[in-house]
Amino acid sequence: MRLNEIYSPEFIAQFGDQQRQFGDLQLLNKSPYVDLNGIADLLGLQLHYENLKSNESGNFDEVAHTIAINRRDSQTRQRFTIAHEIGHDVLGHHGFSQRSSDLGAYKSILEKSNEMAANNFAATLLMPRNLLVKLVKGAIAHLALNASGLTPREVDQITADVARELAVSQESMTYRFQNVRMFVKKDD
Repeated sequence: MRLNEIYSPEFIAQFGDQQRQFGDLQLLNKSPYVDLNGIADLLGLQLHYENLKSNESGNFDEVAHTIAINRRDSQTRQRFTIAHEIGHDVLGHHGFSQRSSDLGAYKSILEKSNEMAANNFAATLLMPRNLLVKLVKGAIAHLALNASGLTPREVDQITADVARELAVSQESMTYRFQNVRMFVKKDD
């Protein structure tokens, strides 16, 4: 499946001159599906795994066109960091951006705003709604659940399964499901 089949035209448009090439990229045949290395290559970004400080997940250097990823972080954290730093590049955030778990590390409103935008970009890149729908339907079928009456425990089970499939944390998947209103009752 090509990426232009799972991402909105608005999301793809953010890739500017590379939007056609981005849309023509294929999902991987098996988990984690979204090929971050291929996307980084398309954008001319080099990925470097380094021993960063414990509160630093990674950084994007616009001038060197590199992304540094903390090699000590879990695979799910590393994937989110790569997607986040790709977001800084695609969104045109200039200079040097560093991803930190310390919210006090961001000195200005612009830095915080850029970080939030890169987080939103990363969530969409790693967990596109159209792919989520397909994977949720597959999880419901695999688990033999009644899709019209899911319990909170069953939603948690689906969340864990889909998070594992996309190689993201369960926490990220929970937030993403909330943001795309995946498990919202009709009267909500």
